[in-house]
Amino acid sequence: MEDALLELVDFLASPQAEVRKVAVENIAAQSLNAEAADVLAECPDLFPSLIKLTADLPLIAKHAFTALINLCQRREFALTMINHTTLIERMVEVIRDKESLFLELAGMLLSNLSRYSDGCTKLMQTGDRLQGLWVCQLLDRFVKDKESEALGWVSLCVMNVTQMESAQHLVLDKQRNILRSLVPFMHHPQVIRRRGVLGIIKNCCFIKAEHDFILHELEIVPHLLTPLVAQPGDFTEEDLASIPEGVRAVMLPSKAREEDTFCRLTVLEILFMLTTTRPHRDHLRALGVYPVVKALDAVEEDEDVKDVILRLVHHLLPDEVEDGAGGGAAAGTAPLPSLAAAAAPAA
Repeated sequence: MEDALLELVDFLASPQAEVRKVAVENIAAQSLNAEAADVLAECPDLFPSLIKLTADLPLIAKHAFTALINLCQRREFALTMINHTTLIERMVEVIRDKESLFLELAGMLLSNLSRYSDGCTKLMQTGDRLQGLWVCQLLDRFVKDKESEALGWVSLCVMNVTQMESAQHLVLDKQRNILRSLVPFMHHPQVIRRRGVLGIIKNCCFIKAEHDFILHELEIVPHLLTPLVAQPGDFTEEDLASIPEGVRAVMLPSKAREEDTFCRLTVLEILFMLTTTRPHRDHLRALGVYPVVKALDAVEEDEDVKDVILRLVHHLLPDEVEDGAGGGAAAGTAPLPSLAAAAAPAA
């Protein structure tokens, strides 16, 4: 078996397309077999050959992408791809290519690789004079093509990268205006885009010095409340008066709350993180956050979501919560596990 597998790797470089196709198809089929993967990974030509084949004929390229996605589930293989190949650069090229047939597969692969700190560092081009260029190029593609389902994976890649402080500052840069361009995607019909953008916003909230910008210049609160509300009958007239007009406008009989648990949880975590100071808590109260989350709590079934609601309500009550408490754990409670930086699961 070992000799046969190694021979397949040699055939990946064959000048005959049919030979390359058969070889990569068989390697893709074996890529989830742990024993076979161990044998294949011993060959130094495997990953460079597969990366080259992602630019081959479509039938060949598809199997090359499949093999790489499967193999990068193993941490040691993923780190080899990140640190010793041009794979990340190649995936950025694929995603930027408007004619590419493999946007989704490239996004999935890049999302998997960016789950590792080395992958985030490489994608961010940390230390390079062009630091942040690839991330900006990916976001530009994501924002301009609002309809492509395949590009949803780009937001998960950037969500992973914004676990890095340098990436948070990049997205928050006022001159680039990146974060403002992402806000509308909080309401996108594709759940993967909503998840990714909410995760990016959450990660940017770790920069407490930017909370004023996020709350007042970006005016994020109405966008956060919209997915949490349903019908106006859930509120008293007094409560409705405090809720922003734009949020009240979407409260129709057919309006449903955000169905995706990850999105609801992330919205609430963002609100929780923005309760760091008394002026910010006062701002959230004035915009009707308390009655909105109270109404949500009455119908919410997920325990993790209810836990964040409880902590958020504790901070919104007009008491003497100390400034700074909203950054990680509510005063007098255990640390909030879900307030780690947002990251995407493996594809």
